[in-house]
Amino acid sequence: QGRTDNIIMTFINMILALPYLVFVVFMAAILGRSLINVILIFGFTDIPIFVRVTRGEVLRMREQGFIEAAKSIGAKTHRILFKQIMPNLLGPLITLATFEMSAMIFYEAGLGFLGLSVPPTTPSWGNMLAFGRNFLTIYPWMSIFPGLAIVFTGLGMNLLGDWLRDVLDPRMRRTKKYRISNKS
Repeated sequence: QGRTDNIIMTFINMILALPYLVFVVFMAAILGRSLINVILIFGFTDIPIFVRVTRGEVLRMREQGFIEAAKSIGAKTHRILFKQIMPNLLGPLITLATFEMSAMIFYEAGLGFLGLSVPPTTPSWGNMLAFGRNFLTIYPWMSIFPGLAIVFTGLGMNLLGDWLRDVLDPRMRRTKKYRISNKS
């Protein structure tokens, strides 16, 4: 936790202090409607979340016994990083990625509905919802099906994230084994 860490985390905290949706709408309005701009906006606004989670996990892990054991047998820093820390970071980051993808689907649909996402000629569930709203009384399925697709895709991504957390997180595996052995 040196000077570089303080500078990076100060910058990350400044970005995270901004209201997310307001910032995304503001950037989308400034940059214009294109798929590349939407990807860049969501990428830029999501990086701080991943940095903060990664930093928190590394700080937690560095105090763990397995890191101390690796240091005590003379393992070099890069070996500890690639053999101990990186594999243990994989689970939380993959899980976070699935939850963030779900959030991005909802945000993109919201921006598309407001007319701030991709151009109308590009297929987008948000654009479909916005177009279907004009015909809601006559052809309700024009909005119902894109809305259901958004909800079920978001739900599916969240369920995938839960499952991946259960599979990849060693702490969850130990808890489940304990529960199973405790029942018998």
